[in-house]
Amino acid sequence: MMYCKHLLRRGFATQVSHKFPENTVAGLYKLAVANNQYYDAVRFGNQRINWTLREMDRYSSAFAFGLLESGYQRGDKLVLWADQTNSAELLLGALKAGVAVVVFDEKDSQDALHYTLNDSDARGILFSPSTEIAHSSNGEHVTRKTFLQKLMPELHNLYPGDEIALKSYPHLKQIIQLGHHTIRGVIKFKDSMVYASPSLSTVQIPDNRADDQAFVSYQNGKRVSSLTNGEITQHAQSLWENHYSQHADSNPVFMSLNLETPLALASFIANNSNLQKVYIPSSFNVNKIIENIKVQGSHTLVCDADLYTLEPPQSRKAEFEGYTQTIKRSVIASNDGNSVGKSSLYKGDTVVLDPYRL
Repeated sequence: MMYCKHLLRRGFATQVSHKFPENTVAGLYKLAVANNQYYDAVRFGNQRINWTLREMDRYSSAFAFGLLESGYQRGDKLVLWADQTNSAELLLGALKAGVAVVVFDEKDSQDALHYTLNDSDARGILFSPSTEIAHSSNGEHVTRKTFLQKLMPELHNLYPGDEIALKSYPHLKQIIQLGHHTIRGVIKFKDSMVYASPSLSTVQIPDNRADDQAFVSYQNGKRVSSLTNGEITQHAQSLWENHYSQHADSNPVFMSLNLETPLALASFIANNSNLQKVYIPSSFNVNKIIENIKVQGSHTLVCDADLYTLEPPQSRKAEFEGYTQTIKRSVIASNDGNSVGKSSLYKGDTVVLDPYRL
């Protein structure tokens, strides 16, 4: 019955464009857009914004055109050092442009950022400047902007329109920020978007290929995985068949897992391409995240081991159990295999998957 339901919802469209074959991430997503472009695809909780499939496709294409007009070519790399809020359209947009996304696990480490930039030869980096990392000895906030400017002191001497020329990172040609305040040598995300008509644009999105490098991950100071566009697409299809289709319904899949991991991206694509809505809390507040599980009525949870094994205070245990009682399946991201441990909050089936090695 569930199979028939999704067959009716998806329709019978085949490949949408030769640029986006169905064995690529963008091809799989565009097929869903062609079948039901106005489907309510994703909810960003903290921003209280809903996007349809069409809107996600449009915004991700605007980012793709922005990268291409800035000089990116197939095979170039973009380091993502962002938060979950904008990651979905960034990832999809980069892959549309043929640009590989580079992520690293130790986001609070200046050394990890330095190593990732050097080893990957990334052409660009996109970061959230205001994300707080620590407090200095004099009580000042240490943010990602602080780290970036320490690694790239030349930025202080740049003016709008100046080309980036960094001694430590000669390959780096663009820095994009998700904040609203001006930073020397850095462009704002909104200014990196180009809402272009393909027939009128001076650049064209390249034909997406399954063998394009798509996702490079670093962890503990070394590269741990490199996945092609086709591998992520295949994994998305496998995830849907094995883990998500059983509880597909009108309630969104609750995805608190950082989208800047191959598992999270594949999970997002798996659900959206099969017309299953995804809820992204876009918050670091654990109380709010768990409270929203009940609000959304989600049956499937995708999260990391820290959230899954969280034990609430005894005085609030019954309250938290009430928030999570709708969950029937939990997909847990962990490098430790099945040694994650039990959860007193989440009932039902549990599967543990490596977030980087698919």
